[in-house]
Amino acid sequence: MSGAANNPYVVTPPDKTLSVEGVAADAKAVGDAIKATELVVKHKLYNVTTDQYSQTSISVPNDCTAALYFTCDKALVWPRNFTNGTFIFQCFGKITDQVLNTLPSTNLSINLYYL
Repeated sequence: MSGAANNPYVVTPPDKTLSVEGVAADAKAVGDAIKATELVVKHKLYNVTTDQYSQTSISVPNDCTAALYFTCDKALVWPRNFTNGTFIFQCFGKITDQVLNTLPSTNLSINLYYL
């Protein structure tokens, strides 16, 4: 980084092209770039069964670039691991006496929302 980039007395105009490193981006240019980008949130439903340890796994679709969030009809699904396109979840049921109860051998529907 050049000394001019760190000098508070040198006024550098914002970058309207969004291509110059070390220079502040022009707010309108950033807003226009975001508006021009269309993000489509996709959804997939998985019907799974937990194992004896209250864990289950799902493989993400090939077009998934980012998993946004998961929902489940009967459980709190906690992502434990993600390896080679597969999420492994620990699944919990009702909370009683401040304890998360596990759900061994339980059928669940997990929704994946992704980009």
